[in-house]
Amino acid sequence: SYRALKAELAGSDVELGVLLQAILGHWPRTDKDIEPGMRTIDQDGKTVRFCPLDPGFAAYIDAVFTALAKERPAFILTDDDVRAFSHGCECFCERHVKLFNSRRGTSYDSDALRAAVAKGNPGDADYDAFFALHREMMENDVVGRIRRAIDAVDPTIPAGVCIAGEEHRLC
Repeated sequence: SYRALKAELAGSDVELGVLLQAILGHWPRTDKDIEPGMRTIDQDGKTVRFCPLDPGFAAYIDAVFTALAKERPAFILTDDDVRAFSHGCECFCERHVKLFNSRRGTSYDSDALRAAVAKGNPGDADYDAFFALHREMMENDVVGRIRRAIDAVDPTIPAGVCIAGEEHRLC
């Protein structure tokens, strides 16, 4: 366990951190829908991972990262699944489509928004708005929520995201 390893390393020069290998979930899904909550919908209409706009999942993120921060690790890292990007874009669930429509003044359903994004290009208003919403979701509803949960316990704990070739700090 983390606590046992931390105890064994006490007095050494090794600082123990935590890597959470999956937050939203990786693609392809391997779970069995045991956990309740809204799932993201990808560009092909498949359910992929947990949707960060689901209130129950948001509470789960808060609880997990609060508990981890209370262990006072040297750092906390998440894996790249916090980007919520499978082999294509997401999320086209009812919550995201409703939010998109309210911001854009549109009336898409999931299928129509997926089609619009699939045939869109950078510079197209709805295409750009979809990816802006996706980035906002990652920054505010995923990594921002994680950072806030850590900060509520100890804002000095550094945190980041394991993404090859880039550094994303949860600042």
